[in-house]
Amino acid sequence: MKIYNIHDFNNLTPKQCIEIQKNLIEKLELFPLKKTPKIVAGVDLSFLNDLGIAIIVVIDETFKLIDLVYHYQKIEFPYIPGLLAFRELPVFLEAWKKLNTKPDLVFFDGQGIAHPRKMGIATHGSFFINIPTIGIAKSRLYGTYDEPCIKKGCYSYLYGKNKEKIGVVLRTREKIKPVFVSPGNYVTIEESKEITLKFTSKYKIPEPTRLAHIYSQKIKMEISGDIMDTLQVMIKAAKDAGDILLTKKKKLKNVKTKKSSSDLVSEADIESQKLIVDTILNEISDAIILAEETWNGDKRILKHGKKVFVIDPLDGTLNYVHGMDFYSISIAMMDDGEVKYGVVYLPETNKLYYAKKIRVHI
Repeated sequence: MKIYNIHDFNNLTPKQCIEIQKNLIEKLELFPLKKTPKIVAGVDLSFLNDLGIAIIVVIDETFKLIDLVYHYQKIEFPYIPGLLAFRELPVFLEAWKKLNTKPDLVFFDGQGIAHPRKMGIATHGSFFINIPTIGIAKSRLYGTYDEPCIKKGCYSYLYGKNKEKIGVVLRTREKIKPVFVSPGNYVTIEESKEITLKFTSKYKIPEPTRLAHIYSQKIKMEISGDIMDTLQVMIKAAKDAGDILLTKKKKLKNVKTKKSSSDLVSEADIESQKLIVDTILNEISDAIILAEETWNGDKRILKHGKKVFVIDPLDGTLNYVHGMDFYSISIAMMDDGEVKYGVVYLPETNKLYYAKKIRVHI
């Protein structure tokens, strides 16, 4: 699906982001719809470590699923309240490009104009897709309101500065906490309320974003499984190589020097490396190998390559050949020049250490 490149997302400072928001406010068009939406999309964004995952579902008036796409990628922008769109929109836009069915309107799990600068993700995103949008949030970000009555369909207005209406607080289920509905763009507050009720079934959250959330959790589990699979392969390779080192140590032979008398390589190094490489390539066929003795790639791939495995099959060969217990097996996996996973195994003590890079909030 087509996107309109309103602005870039690379290397923006918070000050520049706020300036972009202020400029986009002038382009808001909260006018009545030209036609009643019959096909709508729901967007959910979630996170897994340093990955952002965007899900888009498209349904019709009967809630029948028409289209489903997703995309995930590394998140570059930090978590800054009020600027979440700069963090989440890049991954959404990549998912949007994959969409085959053009919806009449898009529901976002997030804010529309109910935002300090009227620029929640539903509003900000609307300029890139040029389609009416509505923000559906489970909690208030900004504004004041009175609690609506407990019956389904009851609502009260959400007010911003100078008592300006910026959305509604809508009860979509009886005696259940309301949702915060605000227009994103190209639709009015009243229409946002009515369309939200139209696409809400027996659940609190409208079907488009509810379904998007359900699929988001399923896909997140699949992606998480891929991550664990990679670590498990690395751990298996390290432990199996450790068995080789323990066996070879008892009857070690064919020790050679490389650059100096203290820089040694033994048959144990070679066999350990071969087992690790074979284990990784058998499970991850597109892996790039950077090992101490040989490798199957190009050094340029270290900066840009996917799944680059860096292997030291015997870290501490000098200790090893002299019968000392202080040696290890080290395996790391790099992606786009960054180390994502690391495994260190000490065969003599059967101690295993592993880590994965995660998102850190400061």
